[in-house]
Amino acid sequence: MKVAIISYMFPPMGGGGIQRILSLANHLTNSCDVTVVTEDVSRYAYDVYDNSVFVDSKISVLTPSGVTNPSERLVQEFSLKSSESVSVKRHGRGLKKILKNWINWFLPDSKISFVVGVMRNLLISDKHDIVVASVRPPSNAVVGFIYSVLKNVPLIVEYRDLWFGQEFQTKMYSPFLYMYEYLVLNRAVKIIVVSPAYEKILVSRYPWFKDKFELLTNGFDVNLLERSPNNQNLARHFSHYGRFYGPRKPDQFTDILSKLESNLFLDHYGPYYHSHSPLFRNKGHISYSDAWRSQNSSMSGILLVIEYTADNIPGKLFEYYATGKPVLCVVPFNSVIREVFAGVERFVFTDHSEVSISQSIRIVLEKDELVQVLKTDRFSRDVINGHYESILREYA
Repeated sequence: MKVAIISYMFPPMGGGGIQRILSLANHLTNSCDVTVVTEDVSRYAYDVYDNSVFVDSKISVLTPSGVTNPSERLVQEFSLKSSESVSVKRHGRGLKKILKNWINWFLPDSKISFVVGVMRNLLISDKHDIVVASVRPPSNAVVGFIYSVLKNVPLIVEYRDLWFGQEFQTKMYSPFLYMYEYLVLNRAVKIIVVSPAYEKILVSRYPWFKDKFELLTNGFDVNLLERSPNNQNLARHFSHYGRFYGPRKPDQFTDILSKLESNLFLDHYGPYYHSHSPLFRNKGHISYSDAWRSQNSSMSGILLVIEYTADNIPGKLFEYYATGKPVLCVVPFNSVIREVFAGVERFVFTDHSEVSISQSIRIVLEKDELVQVLKTDRFSRDVINGHYESILREYA
């Protein structure tokens, strides 16, 4: 079976957004010919590059510049801030950047140059048996839709994020986005979502397609479990990976920590955040593998996730789950995270109020025992990818 996966995000782009597609592509190489259709490294509009992730050499990578090998895409020059395997690139914020965000009102997103550039090479390549378009950005789905129609192959659309909610959308923009989305979903033989909330939103918007939906959540890499140390001596402080979303900022957490007890710190891995508190420690960008080791080490006692929207489930939460450690989830009352992880005792949920967070921190500090997570767990990517492959084979 020949599978084409459309994903603007792919290594050496770093961060959590690439892990799902990367894991699926690596899994499928055991029994399929896999081509990942992605952007040229030099044209990525993202900040972090990570050379540490494993990309199977059997994967063919197709870009606007042509076909390449994963090893040829590794970042050689590290700018601004770098380590052995992770690099951070700063982008300009001048007129060119502003125009890029606002000139594409009538298109799915600002990645139209990717669509035009990659379609030429995709259409002259060998025909695939099935195409998977992983959204976001929505341009991935547009590429998959065009290829599916012109080559007459089945299309599977995956929602890692919803199409709507981008910063450059306007009232004039929305009808065109609805039109694109309807055409794509009408063409799709299956619509895969990573969150049950996404399915509810999309079914309410497009009830005609309700029988096409399939829930396949994100998960954790079972290979990482083998590197997990059996350490029961958990440090009594919090670690946060990624960004601080919504109104919550570091000082609001450190203010709460300072009122509870001494030796409680908040370690942050990711973009730099300014804080006046000595309890907040910026650790900077680290690679995916280093992040996993840090999450598992005794220096990461309690893992913290902050999510201000009710329908999204951060992929890092499944990695937190796999560590067997206590997790403090600062999320809305109606968050789908509460639904998906219901019954996981070491997950402590709280809303964004200071009193509730303070009470929940006291509870989570008492959860000091590691829980063993098995490779056959429902959130194991081996389990999820196996189900994904069965869907591909059904429709190819």
